[in-house]
Amino acid sequence: MAAAATPTKSRNVVLVHGLFADGSCWSEVITRLQAAGLNPTAVQNPLTTLPEAVASAQRVLARQDGPTVLVAHSFSGMIRRLVRFVAQPDRRYSLSPLHFPWG
Repeated sequence: MAAAATPTKSRNVVLVHGLFADGSCWSEVITRLQAAGLNPTAVQNPLTTLPEAVASAQRVLARQDGPTVLVAHSFSGMIRRLVRFVAQPDRRYSLSPLHFPWG
């Protein structure tokens, strides 16, 4: 019987904000993720059209080196779902809900 493969841990975290906000809303989260040794990046969602918002997230995801967790807030849940369906097949994205270890 073959040994089970150990999953690769993600070091990259891409954060996508919701409506009526911008990437700076993640500033406190970014600080905490960096302190935990992770590589967070906030997407600056253009808030123009859904296809442009998806393209913006895809550009940031394309620049990540290695496995990446994609975190979406509010409206950006739609962006997260669309990115999942158009993601490059050779890239791995974790799209599970993220629970931060702090309050």
